[in-house]
Amino acid sequence: MPEIESIKKDYETVKQKTAHYDEYKVNQSTDVILMSVYPGDTGQAALTEVFLEGNKILEKHPGSIEDFELGTNKSLRGKFVDVYTLVTDVQQDSDLTSFLFELFGGDKPYEYYTEKTVHSNGDSVIYKITIFFTIH
Repeated sequence: MPEIESIKKDYETVKQKTAHYDEYKVNQSTDVILMSVYPGDTGQAALTEVFLEGNKILEKHPGSIEDFELGTNKSLRGKFVDVYTLVTDVQQDSDLTSFLFELFGGDKPYEYYTEKTVHSNGDSVIYKITIFFTIH
């Protein structure tokens, strides 16, 4: 995996990247919103950074993330979360990378999945997803 200072900073300059925006409906409860990130399959190394309203809340987390607490429905209303995941292909058989993002705890579960083929073994792609927490 390449040495990086910040995945978010690198996102602006790399050629292999994806971006997705969506909204996630929350309510007025104090129920917790949980986030999971599953980057790639076997043979893919990954690091993830998470920003809530521009503030880093998770830095260079290796591998998958399961049930990370973002906040409550009520506290997240009207806010943005940005997730940057760097996936490096280290599998010899395929140059396909993938990204699965999930949210739970709001009005209904949310799932987003995407794939990107890199040019060669050892190459990386940065997956970015932005979620706006809304009541509408």
